[in-house]
Amino acid sequence: MDARATPQVGFDANKIRALIAKYLGIDAERVTDEVHFRNDLELDSLDQLELLILIEEEFSVVEFSNAAVEQIEIVGDLIRYVEINCLLGDLYAKAYRRRPIFAAILRASSLLSNLAADRLGVAYALGPDS
Repeated sequence: MDARATPQVGFDANKIRALIAKYLGIDAERVTDEVHFRNDLELDSLDQLELLILIEEEFSVVEFSNAAVEQIEIVGDLIRYVEINCLLGDLYAKAYRRRPIFAAILRASSLLSNLAADRLGVAYALGPDS
């Protein structure tokens, strides 16, 4: 095995729904994209933060900025955010295996994107429809 290889991270929206359901002790079928964390699932800000920490632990490439934590209100927002971060992680892993310099460039680009998202609000990172 190549010592430079980094693990690939797969994305599965149902895995996120299952994590949410397990955390709340509810049926995963109740966790749809339109479900609001505060209004429908009755999560306060500390509960939501704890849930996001669990997701960060499960998906190693995902880190939630302060802006993201404030802007993620429904399950669909969370799924899109994790999906984007997983895709960036996969791109980084593939680039690193090919040429470490490309990975460094991609990482710098990702950091700049995150900085822009923090400055402009998480809607930029999630897309214009969010």
